[in-house]
Amino acid sequence: VYKRQDCIPLILLTNERAVVLHLSRKNLVRGIMDEALDFVDPDRLKRVYIGPHICKNHLTYDQDHRDEEVYVFRKMFPRAVFEKNDNWQVSIRKGLQFYLDKWAIGKEKIIEDGRCTYEQASLASRRRSSSCGGDEGKKQNFTIVWRET
Repeated sequence: VYKRQDCIPLILLTNERAVVLHLSRKNLVRGIMDEALDFVDPDRLKRVYIGPHICKNHLTYDQDHRDEEVYVFRKMFPRAVFEKNDNWQVSIRKGLQFYLDKWAIGKEKIIEDGRCTYEQASLASRRRSSSCGGDEGKKQNFTIVWRET
């Protein structure tokens, strides 16, 4: 079981193991995907599961709220940051795609739940909660992994 809110729950499956990653923009910048190579060989991946997460339309930063890691993210993943009305829209999913392409993971191996945690009221979202002043910050989304034999 894996708990989280707006970040991507990423599960890398081989015949031998499941590697579960909490994928945020900060974790991408800090090298989590390179560290995953200590636990899984991309050539042995059978499936990649990408769970619901916040989309770029709701992961935005204006000039006053861009920390250093947002700038580093933009430098590392230029195709994952979009400018709109003086805001930067950040796509964690596009940052992930950089690695899926680098590892030659084809679409046939990817199972993706494309729901946005901010837009889907049934899913917990820290950003939606803080923008609405709600009590949702205590809720979590759960991703459950099991292997059929």
